[in-house]
Amino acid sequence: RASMDEVDELLPPHLGFSVLKTVVYAKDDHAVGDTTTLQSQPTLFAIEYSLTRVWAMLGVEPNVVMGHSVGEIVASVLAGVLSVADAAKLICVRAKAMHAVPAGRGGMSVVFVGEAAAQALCESYKVEIAAVNGDNCVTIAGSFSGLDAMQEHLKDKDIRFKRLDVARAFHTSHMESALPSMIEIVKEINVKAPKSTPKLVSLLSGGLMTETPGPEHWADHVRKPVLFLQGMRSLLKDGRPRVFIELGPDAALTAMAKRIVPAFDPNVALIPTMTKARREDENLRLAEAFGKAYVAGVNLKFKALKVGPPM
Repeated sequence: RASMDEVDELLPPHLGFSVLKTVVYAKDDHAVGDTTTLQSQPTLFAIEYSLTRVWAMLGVEPNVVMGHSVGEIVASVLAGVLSVADAAKLICVRAKAMHAVPAGRGGMSVVFVGEAAAQALCESYKVEIAAVNGDNCVTIAGSFSGLDAMQEHLKDKDIRFKRLDVARAFHTSHMESALPSMIEIVKEINVKAPKSTPKLVSLLSGGLMTETPGPEHWADHVRKPVLFLQGMRSLLKDGRPRVFIELGPDAALTAMAKRIVPAFDPNVALIPTMTKARREDENLRLAEAFGKAYVAGVNLKFKALKVGPPM
C-alpha cells in the first residue's frame, strides 16, 4: 500500500485524478477491467510497480525483467532506464495520447493461429498484427469491418478466435496520432541505458535492450506489435532454470507462458502474484506465490511475509 500511495502521488499532476480513489477503490471488487484507457494504463502501472516493491521486500531481486505493453515501462524502471517519477509521467502521457485516438473505429481479436497464418489473414482483410503471444496465439487488430470479415472466414474454417472488448486497435497504425506526444515527452524525461542487472528484454524486438532507447522506441511502443513469444524464447533459449513471477492484477501472462514453455519442464516455474478469481484473498494469494517461489529455489526473507485480512 505504501508503494501504491507513492505512485498515486506522482500520477495526478499529469493525469488529473487519483487512481486509488477513482479506479482501485471505486468498486467493491477492485476491478480495473471496466475502466477507460486513460484510467487503466496508469492503474496497471501503479499496481505492477507496487508488486515489484512487495517482492523486493521479500528478498526477490530479478536477473532479467520483461513487460507486456504497459508492463515494459515498469520493467524499464527496474532496469534503471527510467526513474519512477519519469515513468509515471510517461505512462500518463501515453494513456492520454492513446485515449485521444477516437474510439469506435477499430478493435482487436485473439486468433489461435501461428504468426505466418496471421500475417496472411492481415494481408487478406487489411488488418494488422498487434501482438504475438504464442506459437498459435496472435492478436490481430484493425477496422471493425476488416475484423468482422476475417471472423466470418475463421468461422467457415473452424478456427478459434476471441473478440476483445476494446474500441481501439492498439499497437497498430490506428495509433499514429498518439506518436507525436510520445516523442515529445521523451525529450522532457531522463532516459538511460539499461543496467547489467537486471537485464531488460524489450518486446519490441523480443531481445535484450543494450542501448539507451530514444524517442522513436517509445513511439514504436505504442504503434508496433508486442512480441511476447519472441521475448519468452529469448529467456528460455539457454535451458537454465528459470522462475517467472508475473506482477499484475491477473495471471494472463502466466497463461500465455504456459503455452510456450515445454510441458512439465522441470527447469521452469511460472508464478502469478494475483488472479481475478482470488482477488478477495489478496494476502493469501501472495503467500501462495511466495511459497511456490521458495519451492522453486528462490531465496526469500520469511520474516517479511505477513498474512492478515485484506486491506
